Amino acid sequence: AQGTNLGMNSKRKNLLVTQLQAINTRHGQPVALVGWSLGGVFARELARAFPDQVSQVFTLGSPINGDPEANNVSTLFNLFNPNRPPADRDAFNQRIAAPPVPCTAIFTREDGIVAWQCSQEEEGPMTENVEVQGTHVGLPWNPLVLEAISARLPRPLLPRPSPCLTSPPCPTATTTAHRPPLYFHPIHLFQRSLLSVRLPPCSRTSASHLPSPLSLL
Repeated sequence: AQGTNLGMNSKRKNLLVTQLQAINTRHGQPVALVGWSLGGVFARELARAFPDQVSQVFTLGSPINGDPEANNVSTLFNLFNPNRPPADRDAFNQRIAAPPVPCTAIFTREDGIVAWQCSQEEEGPMTENVEVQGTHVGLPWNPLVLEAISARLPRPLLPRPSPCLTSPPCPTATTTAHRPPLYFHPIHLFQRSLLSVRLPPCSRTSASHLPSPLSLL
C-alpha cells in the first residue's frame, strides 16, 4: 500500500523498485505482483522493466486498455492533481501491450469506477481475462478474486517470448465466475449508484509491439 492515490512520482517509483528488488533478493525467486486499480498499471510497468524479477501480474479493475479517461474519477483525480499535464494518450497506447510475463486481468461489469472493457488484457500467449461479480472498491477482498489469484499462483514459470516475436498471438482465455458475490461493503451502495453514470466510450485498441521499459515511470 502506498497511501493516497495521486499517481506516479519519483519517490514512489524508487520505493516500488526498491521493494520489488528487496523481496526478490530475500526469497531468491521472482515475485508475483497484484495491483488494484491504478496499482495494476504500476505492477505491469514494473514487470515490463524487471521481467526476470516478476513471475506474473494480476490486475484488479485496472485501466490498462482502451481510453485513459473511461472512468468516473478523472475529474476528482485532476482536482487533487491540478498541475499534472493532460493524459498522454500515445504513451497510454504504448502500455496496452502486456509485459513479457503471465498477466491475469480480473474485472467486473459492475465496476462502477473504471469501464470494465478497459480492464482487460489484449489477446496474447500469456494473458488471461477473468470476470467476477462485485464492484471496484470490493475487488481486493472479493472471495472470487482471491480464489482466482490463489488458483494461478502455483502455476510454473512459462518461457518468456522475445519482444521480436512475430508469430500471431494465441487467443486469450476468458473465464467467467457465475457465483454471486459473497461479501458486501457499505461503500458498494455508493459505487452501485455510479453504475447509472454514462462512462466515456472505451475503444479497445490493439498494440503489436512492446513499449519501452518502465515508460509509465
